[in-house]
Parts: sequence; structure tokens; C-alpha cells
Amino acid sequence: MLRKLKKMVNAMVLGIGLTMMADFSWADSTIYEIEELISNEQVVILAASDVPEKYISATEKWIEIALNEWVERGTEIGIEQAFPLIVTMVHRDADAAAEITKGLCKEIQDNNYSQWLCRNHFVADEHANPLVDGVGSISSYRAENGFHFMMVGTARSPRLGEFSQMILHEMFHVYQLAQFTTKSYGVMQGMSGVRTSSNGGKDVPWWTEGTATHISYRAYARHSNVKKTFVREMIACNLGDCEMRRAPMVKEYFQRGMKLNDIGWVDDAHMGYQMGALFVAYLIDKVGEDEIYAFYRSVNDLKFDAAFEQHFGQAYSDYIDEFEAYLKGNNIRRVLRDIM
Repeated sequence: MLRKLKKMVNAMVLGIGLTMMADFSWADSTIYEIEELISNEQVVILAASDVPEKYISATEKWIEIALNEWVERGTEIGIEQAFPLIVTMVHRDADAAAEITKGLCKEIQDNNYSQWLCRNHFVADEHANPLVDGVGSISSYRAENGFHFMMVGTARSPRLGEFSQMILHEMFHVYQLAQFTTKSYGVMQGMSGVRTSSNGGKDVPWWTEGTATHISYRAYARHSNVKKTFVREMIACNLGDCEMRRAPMVKEYFQRGMKLNDIGWVDDAHMGYQMGALFVAYLIDKVGEDEIYAFYRSVNDLKFDAAFEQHFGQAYSDYIDEFEAYLKGNNIRRVLRDIM
């Protein structure tokens, strides 16, 4: 049995096509409410019958938080392109997941979205199969395919905190992708930072995944009853030592001898994500979190290299050199205490 969440509420329809003010102000921003968005089918959640209710509730909660955190920090077109969002949720039952495929295909056909996305995403040869691996992903490009497609798996029965951070991470990707107007996914990849490797066309995660990882930690900390050191401890744990006495990944990074922007998904995706997140923490300590959003408001027009230099003061390759020199000159405990 497929559960398509559709909540009817007596509230004024939210205005999605809003004008972005030159100076961002929370007082002027729209408040996004998940019940209204689901009612208007701007957010569609297709949950398999065996998905535990706690994960469905958490998905709704953290999508709403993410939208209110990030949507209006983008461009005017980014606000318009934040929707529609389709979320498929599966647990472990293959038959229940098959019903989700039917529901997804109906949404695609009814709305004339890209038809190639109407397929079974829960088979063994599918990359990062949510039914088996219990992972999350954004698996479409809104400007090309017509909608943001989030796949969520709960097969690992993750703790709610971990699961909530995964939803935030994927929703930051929605924010990133919504800022681009080109209808070509390949062109967008070239503009987004994924193709910043010095090794030709190799795709690299340091920027897109590093920002999504670190910014999602910060958002989770703002909206959860966690201790003040939460973000610092998350980064420390993902570098290999929650006690901050050592940093095995930092040591391995220098032993590997590859620049941050050259570490691809096939080389060591986890290192790309986590060292990227540490780099973003270092960057935010220098320029502030708001400058990340300013970067994304300009990247569609300026492209990656020029936007990075304009908002952060130097070329990304020079910033990475500076970051490496800082890590070599300080122990990890001082690094994490200095920048967070």
C-alpha cells in the first residue's frame, strides 16, 4: 500500500513567486508550512506502507525547517525553482517499494516531468539503492527534469537525529540546484563546483557536498536541543576522532598528497565530503555563513570561479593552499576550537 501524504488545512495559499529583496530580512520572508505545501502538492511525499511513522513525521518536520532556513536566501528564480519536490520513502519491503514506483510514475506522467525518471529506483543495480542501503539522495535536476526528486531509505533504521541531518543535507542540495537556470545538467555541473578538479573532467565533491554537510550540521544545531559543541563534535567524529585528540582523516589527507579539489567520488568520497565540510567551516570562520548564500545568489551569473573569488576574496585553489597550511600549523583540537 502506498501512502501519499495530503493534508488539508484552512490557511492562505503561500506565494511562491516572491521577489528577493536586495538586503535579506527574515521579517520580509514567507513562512513555509509543510501542511500547506503538501495540500497544494508543491511537496509530494510517497511513503511505502512499511516506513515507520516516526521517519515520515521527521521528514515533514525537517523539510519545513530547511525551506524556511534556505529558500529565500537564494535568487528570485531560486525561490520559484524550490518547488515542486517529490519525496519517495521506502523501508525494506520490495512489494511496498513497487507501489512507490507506481505512485512516482503517476506523478511524473500527470505533470509531464522527465519520463526517464519513471522507473524502478529500488533494484540491486541502482546506485545507492535506498531499499537496501537506507540512504538519501537528490536524483533529479529541477531545471531540466521539472521537479526535485528526493529518495529516502530507512532500511538501516537510523536514529532520528542522524535521519534528520540526512534530510537537511539533501534539502541543501535542493537549495543549491534551484539557483541554476540552465536546462542542461552537464552545464550546471560545470558551474556548481563539481568540475573544479585540475585533472580534467573528473567530478569532485569537496564544495557541493562539503557545504551541504557543514551547513546541514549548523541548521540541525539551531533547531534541536543539542549542546553548543554539536557542530564541532560532528566534524571531529567524521574526521575519525570524536575526542579531538587526533584527526586520522587529516593525516591521511596529507599522506594521500591530493589537493582537496582533486579528490573524486571514486578516489575517496567520504574524505571529499568531510574534508570539504572542514574547509567550509574554515571559510565561514573567515567570511561568515551569510556569504555562502551570497555566493549562491551570484554563481548562476558569474559561474563558479568568479563567484568564489568575488565573495571569498581569492581563488579557490589559493584558499585551499591557505587551508592546508593552517591545518599543518595547528593541532586538530585548536583548529576545531578556533573555527567553531
